[in-house]
Amino acid sequence: SIAELYGMAGEACWSLQVAISDNVILLDPDTSVGGIYGFGIQDAVVTGNHISGGGRAGMAIAPGPYGYDGWLELCSGWTIVGNDFTGMDADVADIWLGPFSERCYVECDSSDVVLDEGIDNTVIYDSS
Repeated sequence: SIAELYGMAGEACWSLQVAISDNVILLDPDTSVGGIYGFGIQDAVVTGNHISGGGRAGMAIAPGPYGYDGWLELCSGWTIVGNDFTGMDADVADIWLGPFSERCYVECDSSDVVLDEGIDNTVIYDSS
């Protein structure tokens, strides 16, 4: 796990009962890092959002490191399903699973760009 890899085994992690669903997010290419940005949050559910415009990524999940000690940066157990990136012009990817992401599950359209730099993430492209 990332916690073990970075010597953080046994450290506490934040876990929120959070769902980010059915939003319309328009990114400004001059100022946007990500329409949905994950930083130190576990077990989030992200569904049915439409993210467009420009920026580093439509979703940036745990893209660190930022120099914090360990668990502040880790994002694990996210479920990302059924989001729409039509009209998204991302510098990195529509969905960026950064190096501090772990065990995230993504279902997306075959035209979506996903960059997976994490550990044990699952990405399933829907071709229908």
